[in-house]
Amino acid sequence: MQEYLKKMQLDMELRNMAKSTIASYIKRVEVFLRDTSKAVNEIIPEDIRNYVIQLLKVRKLSAGTINQYITAIKFFYDITLEKAWDNRKVPYLRGYKSLPAVLSKEEVLEVINSIKNLKHKAILMIMYGSGLRVGEVARLKVKDIDSKNFQIFIPKSKNGSDRYAILSKTNLEFLRTYWLKCGKPKEWLFPGSIPDEHINVKSIKNLVLKIKIKLGITKKISAHTFRHAFATHLLEDGVQLTHIQQLLGHNCLQSTSKYTHMTSKAMMNIKSPLDFHEVT
Repeated sequence: MQEYLKKMQLDMELRNMAKSTIASYIKRVEVFLRDTSKAVNEIIPEDIRNYVIQLLKVRKLSAGTINQYITAIKFFYDITLEKAWDNRKVPYLRGYKSLPAVLSKEEVLEVINSIKNLKHKAILMIMYGSGLRVGEVARLKVKDIDSKNFQIFIPKSKNGSDRYAILSKTNLEFLRTYWLKCGKPKEWLFPGSIPDEHINVKSIKNLVLKIKIKLGITKKISAHTFRHAFATHLLEDGVQLTHIQQLLGHNCLQSTSKYTHMTSKAMMNIKSPLDFHEVT
C-alpha cells in the first residue's frame, strides 16, 4: 500500500498541489485502502460505491466530508492507478450548505479590544483589516508589509498566484508598536515558538477558540470568521463584489458571491418592495 501512496504523492507534487491538499488526499486514501479488504490493483468502481454508502449510512459522515473522500479516491484511481473513472457511478453527494457565522462590526471590535497580548491582537487585526487567510497571516514576513503604499504582499496564495491585500493606517500603526515592543522580528512577522520558524496555523486557530470561550460568544466562529467579516462588511459599505474578489484572492466570482447572502440587507439600504406602498 505504501508504494502506491508514494506514487500518489509524487503525482500530486508534479502538479504543484498544496502541501495541505497532498496530506489530506493521502490521509483519506490511506483510510480507504485500509478499510478495503481487496488488493489495490483489484479495486473496481463497485468497491468505491460500496465504501461511499458505508461512509453515508454506517459512519454517518456529512456530505461535505464524503465528497472530500470521493475527490481523493478519484485522484488515486484515475491518476495514480490509471483506471477509468465514471462520475455517474460514483457521483458527488448533494448536501446542505450552511452559511458561515458573521460577526458585526461591533462584535469584531469587541473581540479585538479584549486582547491584551500585542502579538495576538496584531494577528486578528490583520485577519479582519486585510481579509487574509489564517495560513497567509502565519507566513507573513516583515518585508511583505509595504508601509509606503499601505498594502501587504501575499506570495503564492491558495490559488497559486501572488496578490496584494490592503493595509489600513490603523493596522500599520499598531504593527509598528507590536514590532518595536515584541523583539523587532527580522524575518517572520509573527515568529513561532521554534526559532527561525513562523507561528503555527493551529496556534492562531486555538487563539480564536480561547477568545470565543472567554467572551462567551455563542456564534460558531473560527479564525476564518474574521476574513468573512472583512468581505461582508466591505460589501455592506458599498464596495463592488469584483473588487472584494481581488482582495480575497478568489479565482472566480462565484466564491465571493456567497457574501451577498451574509450581508445585512438593512445596512446595504435594501428595502422590501412592500415598503414603497401604503397598505390600507
